[in-house]
Amino acid sequence: MFDRDKPKAYRIPRRIEWSYACIRFLFGPLVRLIWIKRVEGADHIPRRGPALLAATHESYFDFICTIAVARRNVYYLAAEKFFRNPLWRPIMRATGQIEVDREHKEKRAHIDQIVRDLLNAGEAVGIFPEGTRAPSPHELLRGYPGVIRYAFETGAPIVPIGIRGAFSVMSRFDKKPRFRRNIELSIGEPIRYGLSTVGPVPADERINGELSALMKKLAILSGKAYPYAES
Repeated sequence: MFDRDKPKAYRIPRRIEWSYACIRFLFGPLVRLIWIKRVEGADHIPRRGPALLAATHESYFDFICTIAVARRNVYYLAAEKFFRNPLWRPIMRATGQIEVDREHKEKRAHIDQIVRDLLNAGEAVGIFPEGTRAPSPHELLRGYPGVIRYAFETGAPIVPIGIRGAFSVMSRFDKKPRFRRNIELSIGEPIRYGLSTVGPVPADERINGELSALMKKLAILSGKAYPYAES
């Protein structure tokens, strides 16, 4: 029987899908021409079906360059400040990015459900496991386990992406970008854990172990150090 009280699954409106595709088509080649020096493993990003793109994070250009090479729409978890900025807000809305209000933790469950809905609908979701931009181009920040939990809950593969050179284009300390063709992306093979259909999502010990393995993989792909213990 139809449950009227059950909330409808989140879907990307068709107009957003089209506007996003147009923006990628128009500006993707420009971004690649001006800023991207090299891309390895682009074919590791599935052309269709659910996927979690987990990238290192040292610049605003991590988000822009990943979208420019993905060859499909990718819906990123993005901080609320982008949706409040008059320059970024139209871009965020036109491309259907997912607003994460870091000031109100009680909204996290709602965001988690949006991510699960998108993955279950076969969409690609982008996430930075470090949570924010690293202050150094040589060392990763400690990773957060959300990406691992999403993978176990939905069965979506994680595509690790290491990014180099974006810090010199526009670090967290810069107000505007430099026009340097320095950015390199190394995209690893998808990591698959399988859908956790038997019993609950694995215990924290397993989640943390897989997170540590993912962060070490990202460290190799980006040429950075990951100094944090598995715990």
